[in-house]
Amino acid sequence: MSNDFLVGHYLLQRLRELGISEVFGVPGDYVLEFIDQISHDPDMSWVGNCNELNAAYAADGYARVKGAAAFVVTSGVGDLGAAGGVGGSYAENVPTVLISGLPGSGNRWTGRPAMHHSLGDGDFSRFQRMFSEITVAQTVLSADNAAAEIDRVLREAWVRKRPVFLALPDDVAVAPVARPDRELDLSPPACDPVELSEWADKVGSALHAAESPVVLVDSGVRQHGFTAEVGEWLSRTGLPWATTWAANFDLDKRIPGYLGTYFGSAAKVPAVAQVDNADVLIRIGLRLDEFSGGKANPDYRGPEVIDIDPVRSVLHTGSYSALPMSAMVTALGEQRLGRPRRRHSAPTRRAVRSFDVEPGRTLVQDRLWNRLGLCLREGDTVVVDTGTGNVGIRSAPIPDGVTVLTQNAWASIGWSVPALLGAQHANPTGRHILVVGDGALALTVQEISTMLTSGHAPLIVVLNNGGYLVEDFAGGRKMACNDIWVWHYDRIPQVFDGLGKHKPLGLRVRTEDDLERALSEAEQAYIDGRLALLEIVLDRDDAPRQMRGFAK
Repeated sequence: MSNDFLVGHYLLQRLRELGISEVFGVPGDYVLEFIDQISHDPDMSWVGNCNELNAAYAADGYARVKGAAAFVVTSGVGDLGAAGGVGGSYAENVPTVLISGLPGSGNRWTGRPAMHHSLGDGDFSRFQRMFSEITVAQTVLSADNAAAEIDRVLREAWVRKRPVFLALPDDVAVAPVARPDRELDLSPPACDPVELSEWADKVGSALHAAESPVVLVDSGVRQHGFTAEVGEWLSRTGLPWATTWAANFDLDKRIPGYLGTYFGSAAKVPAVAQVDNADVLIRIGLRLDEFSGGKANPDYRGPEVIDIDPVRSVLHTGSYSALPMSAMVTALGEQRLGRPRRRHSAPTRRAVRSFDVEPGRTLVQDRLWNRLGLCLREGDTVVVDTGTGNVGIRSAPIPDGVTVLTQNAWASIGWSVPALLGAQHANPTGRHILVVGDGALALTVQEISTMLTSGHAPLIVVLNNGGYLVEDFAGGRKMACNDIWVWHYDRIPQVFDGLGKHKPLGLRVRTEDDLERALSEAEQAYIDGRLALLEIVLDRDDAPRQMRGFAK
C-alpha cells in the first residue's frame, strides 16, 4: 500500500467517476484536510458557498445537469444547516453526496465529549441517524472500511438517484489506502430476463391491440435519466403522449404525437380527453403530488393502465416487482414491441405570440411572461423558483431546446439561486437565466456573490410584488404574514461586487418600454461577461393567468 494515496484521494477519484469535477461546501476545521486535497487535485475544483443550505441547493442544481454532485460541511452545525437542501434532493430524486467532516478518533475518545460543533455529549453518530431519514445510505469512514464503504454509498446514490451521507473523520481523510483496481460499478440492478421478456410481450400485445393508446410521462423519467431513451421510443412509434405538470419541461415537444400537459381530469386541455379515453395508458415515472388527478393519479387503477416505475411495473395482469426502469425502457425501445395499429396525430401547436410594446404601460404578469418567453433561445438554461414564477413560466412561449429546472415536490423557496450556481458550474456554456420572487430571493441571495467570484454572467429576473403572493392564493385570502420587506433589488449586484471587479448590471423595471431597454442592456452585459439583475416591479395583487384559474 502506497503512503501517497490517501482515503481523501480515493474518495475524489470515485467522485470523478460519477462525472463530478467541482465540490461545493463551507469550510470547517474538521474537514480542512479533505478540502486541501480537493484544492490540490488538478481535475477537481473547490466552490465555496456562503452557508451550508446554499451548498446543498448548489449541489442539487449541479446534479440535475451533470448526473451527481458532492458537497462538504463540518459535523453538527454544518449537517443541520444542510438538512433542508438534502431533504429536497431526496424528495426530488437528485443524487447528491453529503461529505461531513468529523473530529478524528484522537479527539473523540480522549475524555473530551464537549467538542465544538457537537451537542456536547460525545455522541457524534446522532447526525448520521438524523440523515438516515432523508438519505438512502449513510456511513462513517474508518481507515479499515473506507474503500468498501465509499464504493457502496456512492453506488447507492447513483442507482437510486437520491442523496447519501458520508462522515469523514479528519484523520481518516489522510490515512493511506490501496488504489482501486477497477472503476466504480454503476451498472443498474440485474433483472430476471424471463420476467422481462414476459413483461415486454404483454406490453407489446397490448399496444398492437390498442385503438387509442397514450403515453403519460412524469418527472421520474428525468429523475432517473431516461428522457433521451423515452423520447427516442416515442419518436419511432408515433404514440400520442402527454406530460404531467411536473414533467412539463422534460421532453422535447417537437417529438411527434405531443398532446400537451395533463393537469387532472377537470382541466380543459386537449391532453385530458385523449389520456382519459385511452384504451391503453402507459404511465412512465409517475409521482404522487397534489397536481395529480384523473388517470394521472397513481391511485387510479384500471385494466388499461400500465405503470413503469423505477424498480417495478404494474399491469392489470399482475405486478413485476424486480424490473429496473433501465431494463424496461430498453425493452420498450426494441422492435419486438412494434407499432400501434393506428397512428394518432397531435393537435397543431399554438403559434408563438408576438409582443407589441405599449410605451408607459405598467407591466402585468400575463404580458411579462409572454415577453420573457420570446427572449429565450435554444441552448438557454432557465432556473425557476417556487411560487409565482413556477406558475407563470408555464404560460410563456418557451422555444424548443431550452432547459427549464424547477423544484416541484419539495417546493422550497430560495432553492433556485444556489441551484442556478450549481447548474452553471455543471454546464458553463449558453445563457443561464434565473426567475425568482422577492421573498424567495431573500433566503439565499448571498450566493450571487459566489456567482460573481466564479465569473458567471447569468440574467437574474426578480419579481418584486412585495409579498408571498402564492401563499395568499393558497390560503384563499390576503394575510399580513405574506407582506414582506422592501429592498432596492436593483442595487444588490453592486453590494456583492465589493472590489468593483465584476461590474454587474442592476436595473429596475416598471413599464413595458423599461423592460425592452433592460432586456437589451442585459443582452449586452451577457456578451461582455457581466451578471445582470432585472428588478420587475409588479402590483401586489397581480397574478399569472393559471394562478388565477387555481383560485376559482
